[in-house]
Amino acid sequence: VGTEMCIRDRIYSIILHHQTKQMNRVIIVDNEINFRHGLKTILQNIGNIDYIEEASNGEEFLKILMRKDFDLVFMDLKMPVMDGIEATKKAKKLYLYSLRYTWQ
Repeated sequence: VGTEMCIRDRIYSIILHHQTKQMNRVIIVDNEINFRHGLKTILQNIGNIDYIEEASNGEEFLKILMRKDFDLVFMDLKMPVMDGIEATKKAKKLYLYSLRYTWQ
């Protein structure tokens, strides 16, 4: 419960910090399906978000990013196939204007 509260508080602070900007489209990139679903539930409860996409690794994230634009990215660092650091570097290089905020 303590870890969940810390994560939820951090998410609230990120959303509140960027509240003046449009935060309608969010993607969660994490290989742990339970974490993705938990974070998605928290984000849906916060409201102010129209669309939430999920990816299980960095490679999948880059494929999704080719066809969709996101306002906020929640990126795990340690994942199989392609980790979050490599995925973020590639995404910034390829889609500089699509990525505005990334929390790692």
